[in-house]
Amino acid sequence: MAVLLLWGLFFSTSQPLYGFFYHFSEDPNNAYQWNRQNLDNGKIDTGDWYEWWFYKVNDPKTGDAFFFCYGVVNPWDKDGTSAHSRAFVTFGDFKKKIILSSTHPISQFNASYDSAFIQVGNHTSDGNHLEAQFNDQGHTVQWNLEIQKKISWNAMGWGMDHPSLFNIYWYPAQMDADISGTLIIDGKEYFFEKADGYQDRNWGRTFPKWWFWISANSFLENPQSSFVGGGGDAQISYGVPVPTAILLALHHEGELYEFRSSEPHYFFEWKINLGHWELTATNLDYRLKVLASADSSQFMDIQFPTPTGEIFHDYETLNGQLHIELYKNKSWLGWEKIVDLSTKNTAGLEYGQDHP
Repeated sequence: MAVLLLWGLFFSTSQPLYGFFYHFSEDPNNAYQWNRQNLDNGKIDTGDWYEWWFYKVNDPKTGDAFFFCYGVVNPWDKDGTSAHSRAFVTFGDFKKKIILSSTHPISQFNASYDSAFIQVGNHTSDGNHLEAQFNDQGHTVQWNLEIQKKISWNAMGWGMDHPSLFNIYWYPAQMDADISGTLIIDGKEYFFEKADGYQDRNWGRTFPKWWFWISANSFLENPQSSFVGGGGDAQISYGVPVPTAILLALHHEGELYEFRSSEPHYFFEWKINLGHWELTATNLDYRLKVLASADSSQFMDIQFPTPTGEIFHDYETLNGQLHIELYKNKSWLGWEKIVDLSTKNTAGLEYGQDHP
């Protein structure tokens, strides 16, 4: 078990309990980020860059789980000077272990600085609605989905206000959401009616050497609760390494409990590898225990090429197990358990690294 006192990688306020989160409002962090700092001066950022919007849906009634990703790599490269520049839409079926993609030149990519609107060829998403239809590897896939956001979480705190500080940014724009609509794969129709949804996004210049992600919003004890966690080995500008980041949030009965590797009074224990995630986060008032697992056969290897062509491997399932416990510090009385939540085959689990 690794035991670390983690300082100042991603920043938060000194108050650990009540976090800032959005409810059904326009969200600038879910809009286009590339070259944003140059909008007023006419300059163009021609450095390595990636940016994508990742949507996931899980139907606990059937066990079906899918992902949808809209993204761009090197958006400045409209002339195709790099073989690694592209716009893309990717789809995955976790039960059938199918990953399909539609790849387009940069000239067919559009995105908004004022909203979550993205267009890749004829495929669109805007944070509230997703549409796409394409053929790949002998398969045909089509979707038309509506998303109703419940809650967002600013995982990186005021780090979001420093667009050039880190090599990667992560934002759970829809930590919890309902998804409704239709998905058709090779003629088979899937209908969703307020199925469990999630959306996050990443942008930056390089990938962390390794990372993890955990998410759930279908707990057996309280379906309205939601949890998300992420982190890994990121870097600040010029490739300078920083301590391992751990970012955790539990939304339960109207309160958001946040644990970030940012304050001196936050203490973390963790053991993370493919198939097993075990974390304990403690501050002066609360202790959060996270235990997640999944069989190796459940994972798909979702491969992400970097802006320079290296392949990173994202091993992911949306059918994992998750157990969450939250304790409150009762001073001399010790720690009292106040929340106990679990999932059954509906947790999103991810372990990524720079090699197979």
